[in-house]
Amino acid sequence: MQAVMDFYQEDFERDSYLKVHDIMNIEEIQIYRDDTIETAIRIMEWEGLAHACVFDHQEKLVGVVNFEELLKVKKKSDAVNAYMHQDFHKIYGLLDADTGIKAVMKERYHCMPVFENQRIIGILNYESLFDVRYYN
Repeated sequence: MQAVMDFYQEDFERDSYLKVHDIMNIEEIQIYRDDTIETAIRIMEWEGLAHACVFDHQEKLVGVVNFEELLKVKKKSDAVNAYMHQDFHKIYGLLDADTGIKAVMKERYHCMPVFENQRIIGILNYESLFDVRYYN
């Protein structure tokens, strides 16, 4: 029993040093507001993404999309703009991971773009949280 308690204590101490940028998913793709739903689905499927950020052509973040929601759209030729969520919150990479986890759990869409130095560096979403326990 003591060994189990020590294991969890060690994890807690280790996790307390993590920052949001340590547990986020790195945004390596760009989906634009005028891309079709079909294009966004293909990109997200290829990259294995549950959520993605949406940009305008000036590289400004304008929304977030959810893969499962896009799959439900009947007309795949529609623009992403019509289905993206514009009422999202952002989070900062230097915040402690515990605060980030709590924020994502409370966030309506369970995803938050991550910023450092006023530029987007990734996305923290519900799926990111499962990886925290295995972080080295």
